[in-house]
Amino acid sequence: MSKSFTSTAIGFAVAEGKLRVDERVVSFFPKELPNEVSENLAALRVNDLLTMSVGNAKEPTFAWWKVTPG
Repeated sequence: MSKSFTSTAIGFAVAEGKLRVDERVVSFFPKELPNEVSENLAALRVNDLLTMSVGNAKEPTFAWWKVTPG
C-alpha cells in the first residue's frame, strides 16, 4: 500500500508545481550524493522510480527461482 500513498503524494506535489516527474532524482539530494555519481544514477528520474523501471544488472526473480528447492 505504501506505493499507492507515495504515488498519490507525488501526484499532489506535481499538481502543486513542487516537482515534475521528468526531474532527475539527484537534484533533490545534492548533499547525499556519493563522491562519484554513476551515469545511471545521474540519469535517474522521478518517473523511473514511479514506474519501477530503474532496472537491475541481473533479473533477481530468475536467480531466486533456480535456487528454490521444489
